[in-house]
Amino acid sequence: MPGFTLDKFDYPLRCPRFCARCGFSSIPVSLTCTECLAGFYFNSGSCLKCHATCLTCESFTAATCLTCRAGFYLETVVSPSGACTACP
Repeated sequence: MPGFTLDKFDYPLRCPRFCARCGFSSIPVSLTCTECLAGFYFNSGSCLKCHATCLTCESFTAATCLTCRAGFYLETVVSPSGACTACP
C-alpha cells in the first residue's frame, strides 16, 4: 500500500512525509524513503519538494524538471531534464 510499509510483525507503519514507498535503514534503525510522491524528489533518504512548475524532478531547481504540471511543457537541451515553460 503506497505510503506504508510493514514491520517484522506485519504491522503497517506510515512512511515519512512525502514518501510513496519506504523501508528500514539499519544504522540508525529508522524508516527511510525509497520512492517519492509526484512533485517531490529523492535526496539522502528524504523526499523534498520540486520546483512549482515540475510534476517530477531531479532536484529543487526549475531546470531539473523531468515532467511538468498541467499548463506547462518541458524544454530540454541535451539531458532528459529541463525547464517547464507555460503553454501559450
